[in-house]
Amino acid sequence: MRRLLLLTVILLPFIVSSQNFIVKDGSILWQKVYEGTPSFRVLSDVEKLDSIIIGKIENHSTNYKKQGYGSMNVPILVRDELLNANARIDIKEGRYRVTLTNIVFSNTNQYLGAIGSPTTAESYFIKKGNITDRPAMLSILKIIDVDLEDLFTPDTPDKDNW
Repeated sequence: MRRLLLLTVILLPFIVSSQNFIVKDGSILWQKVYEGTPSFRVLSDVEKLDSIIIGKIENHSTNYKKQGYGSMNVPILVRDELLNANARIDIKEGRYRVTLTNIVFSNTNQYLGAIGSPTTAESYFIKKGNITDRPAMLSILKIIDVDLEDLFTPDTPDKDNW
C-alpha cells in the first residue's frame, strides 16, 4: 500500500500534465496547433490580418460539466472564476496555431474576495519559474486545458446536414 501511494505521488504530475501550458519569459501561455480551418467563435475584438487573427477571450466560464465533473467535485478556481486572455491565431495552409497570453482569472464568488478582482495565471500556476508540480494545481490546469482545446477545435460539419 505504501509503495502504491509513493508511486502515485511520483507519477501524478506526469499523468495530469498540461502540455499546452508553457512558461515563456516568466509568463504562462497556452498554445496548441490544430489541423483544418480555424474556429474563433469565442473571440471578441477580432482583427484579421494576412494570416493572423487577433482577439480576446472575455469572461469565459470553464465547461467542467462536459468533462464529467459536477459543481461539488471541481476545484473552486475552475467553478467560480472566469478566464480572460489575449488570443492570437497564426494560420498556415491546412493548420493553425492558437496562442493565449495574459491569462487572467476574474472572481465570481463573493466569499472568495471582491467580485471581478483579477488574478494572473502566473500567481496560481508558476513556482520558481516553472509550472508548479502540485497535483491540485496540475489537475486544475488539465481541466482548463481540455476546455480550451475544445473551444478552438474546428467545427466539423454534420454529414447528414451539409
